[in-house]
Amino acid sequence: MELQEYLENEKKKNQQTGFLFLALMLIHVAASFFAPDIVYENVACNILFSQGLIIIPVILFFIITKQNPIKFIQLKKINGVSVLLLIVLTYCITPLMVLINLISQLFVKQYTSELITDSITNFGLFISTLLFALTPALVEEITYRGVFYQAARGRRPIRAMVVSGLLFGAMHMNINQILYACVMGIIFAVVIEATGSLLSTMIMHFVFNFNSVFLSWALNKLMNSEFYQQALEMSGEQAAATETTVADAGAAAIIVMILMYGFMAVIGTFIGYFVLKGIAKLNHKDEHLASLFSKKKKSESKENEVEVSVDEEEPKTKIWNVWYTLGVIVCAAMAILQEIASRA
Repeated sequence: MELQEYLENEKKKNQQTGFLFLALMLIHVAASFFAPDIVYENVACNILFSQGLIIIPVILFFIITKQNPIKFIQLKKINGVSVLLLIVLTYCITPLMVLINLISQLFVKQYTSELITDSITNFGLFISTLLFALTPALVEEITYRGVFYQAARGRRPIRAMVVSGLLFGAMHMNINQILYACVMGIIFAVVIEATGSLLSTMIMHFVFNFNSVFLSWALNKLMNSEFYQQALEMSGEQAAATETTVADAGAAAIIVMILMYGFMAVIGTFIGYFVLKGIAKLNHKDEHLASLFSKKKKSESKENEVEVSVDEEEPKTKIWNVWYTLGVIVCAAMAILQEIASRA
């Protein structure tokens, strides 16, 4: 395929996915105002409804554009050793995500832990895992790493990593999640390049979310145990039996946790770097991954199997477009309004 035709195809894909992102955000906003109250009052309905609002437009996107979804999103098998290393990598980057989350809690409210706690109380560990770990891992990875990253990737994967991370963060529409989700989105895009498969980030996303679900379940079990209740009675602190979250602990406690997780994040990220390199080598992507961060990069078009060198003189496709801009503005407005409402 000629270079000009290749660039036109890339531009078309970016425009289509940009419009899809704006549509997803507008649908989400409309649903938040017009959906029946029962949808948001029941935690299971809330999660399934919100995830459905993501995946249904994505399915329609593939039907309308007549794209092969499996080929487009790069869903491929990965070996067992890679799966184990991906789990290790998830635990390596978790302190960094927690650190960013804690820093944001100095200024804004945390929402996710409340939903998970409600789910654990009403449905238990298994159903909560399906709702908060498995479903988002499938739906959000197909959408943000499968569709948006792959469409933007083209010959400029580094910029595409940043764009997909920003879109992934913005779609959460609350400031607390936006910050760490952006970083997570970028890391997940790098993992895609290290494995060549969307399945890798589905696994990491599931493990990361499952950690939150499991810890919430364990805390719930502890606080409802006979031993805990007796300990409270003996100490005369029955008021402490009400559930607390990190956000309730106060700024001083959060700062202490920031210092602790800051140290853990440095160590975890350092180890994670070498785990990532090992994953790339295991999947024969080590040279490819290294080339992405060098000055002279080569990117292969998966659809056309044409390799095009990138020089400053060559025309370049624009990854960002007006649809992305409008979508991010909508997300930012909703995040700000939500924060104002929570303080009212």
